[in-house]
Amino acid sequence: MTTAALSTPKDFAYYYRDRLGFSVVVLKTEPARKRKEPAVLSLETYLKRKPTNEEIEQWFMINPNYNVGIPMGGVSQAVAFDIDGDNAVERIKSKIPEMSSGLREAFNNTMKTRTGSGSEHTIFKIEGPIDDITKKVLWSDGQPHSQILMLANNCYV
Repeated sequence: MTTAALSTPKDFAYYYRDRLGFSVVVLKTEPARKRKEPAVLSLETYLKRKPTNEEIEQWFMINPNYNVGIPMGGVSQAVAFDIDGDNAVERIKSKIPEMSSGLREAFNNTMKTRTGSGSEHTIFKIEGPIDDITKKVLWSDGQPHSQILMLANNCYV
């Protein structure tokens, strides 16, 4: 499947799992305040293993418009940085010039997703064990929705 063929949430679920190596899970779409909640009975299952083709097909038969979530941590060999709010975005921008050239290149050329609230997730694939990383606040200015989180095991984006 090429990127041009990605036109439905189900296409993205398969692409994320099969091409990028992530686990996936479906998320509710309504009501808006619950759009980040899993639409599966056992989220914990997909925090530990990738879904089968049959599970993905069943999810999208129920609702072809489900949102797709990506569990972080060991199951996907990935961590995400949740950059929440304008001050957090500015904080990241101010730190980019201080990064090594390799880190700056990796940061600028990695997977980024925009959230429904306008925040950003920056996702890094990780080689090696990451079993002891969960969720950590890296920066906050104390205001609501103004922080940078690192998300791994038992987290999803």
